[in-house]
Amino acid sequence: MTPTPLRKDKPTEPRHYKTGEIEPLHLIESQKLDFIEGNIVKYVCRHRKSKDGLNDLLKAKWYIERLIFLREQGKVKA
Repeated sequence: MTPTPLRKDKPTEPRHYKTGEIEPLHLIESQKLDFIEGNIVKYVCRHRKSKDGLNDLLKAKWYIERLIFLREQGKVKA
């Protein structure tokens, strides 16, 4: 059995979130974004560094479409 290689980054601080001046989590918290909005930020911010960046953008698109639907239904306020 081959040992699992050690990660170079912490599971709670992956490198694909450490590319700019502010981490997405700090932006999400400072803007008081909800779950859906936070996921949009997360996936857009990491798509360039992720192994499957296109999938990240598709996930962000899904969350944006969900947010639009909820807004149209009056379930999300401005």
